[in-house]
Amino acid sequence: SQQDSSHEGEHNGPLDEIEFWHARNNNLSRLHDQLQSEQLQRILTIQELAKSAYLKQFRLLENDIKAGTIEAKENLRWLSFLKEPCEKLAEAKPPEIPAILPMVLNYVRMIWSCSTHYKTENRISGLLKKISNEIIRRC
Repeated sequence: SQQDSSHEGEHNGPLDEIEFWHARNNNLSRLHDQLQSEQLQRILTIQELAKSAYLKQFRLLENDIKAGTIEAKENLRWLSFLKEPCEKLAEAKPPEIPAILPMVLNYVRMIWSCSTHYKTENRISGLLKKISNEIIRRC
């Protein structure tokens, strides 16, 4: 199943979104690496030869992990553009916020237009909501 950071609390900011995808990338990448291990591949070969009933379900989970790893890497790559301006936003005093917003919003627009996974209304509106949360917190 597709998972995102929309389950997080109402008060999370854009840096929380970046951290969510960073942690997800680390976790799924470790799982993906383990799935590629020589030992596991030997076991899977034996399972194939034995025509194991469990192998089909395992392969489905393996594909989900691979897809999730790709998604997390891509999301993190695009969201990394927001890290520096959002760190500035998180430290800004209210009068400093208007000068930071054009850069943040330009990056959001770039992410929305170029990223595979942030093209959905839920994802991009969730990201904008987190930016709004940060602005409200700063004021």
